Amino acid sequence: MDNVKILYDDELKTYIMDEINSKIDGAIWNGVYFFKGRNNYPEGTYVYSENEKYHIVSIEKGKIIEKIEYESLVDILWDVLEVVSFPISTKYATENFDKRFDYRRKLFENQIDLYSRFGENFKNKKIKEIKKILEKNPYLDNEEYDVRHSGH
Repeated sequence: MDNVKILYDDELKTYIMDEINSKIDGAIWNGVYFFKGRNNYPEGTYVYSENEKYHIVSIEKGKIIEKIEYESLVDILWDVLEVVSFPISTKYATENFDKRFDYRRKLFENQIDLYSRFGENFKNKKIKEIKKILEKNPYLDNEEYDVRHSGH
């Protein structure tokens, strides 16, 4: 890892939580654990470092459903940000939902805002990710909704 010191245990937890909490008010940490997850552990996302690498393990219904290994602190920060920011974006989209437009417009708008707080690289990566989603599943706006349901 090019002589970059790997962060372990509380150092890793402190770094990730400080980075995210300093940029996002109300980050949701429920279900994020900073130790090695195993089968039969509670559902959630487990973040840890081992053997000079960073790891995320996702557990659902007591089973490991995904394991990802990282060499970069930036990469694991990105994925933890995905976990803790999505509930914020969902809440924002729900509270600002306009029935004439695809719900994801507000969701993605908020995600871009949150990721931009971590710099241009994070913002551009999120925009690229959203564009890829929209290529396969374009927005489905319902602009006629207002006219049909407004009583006019």
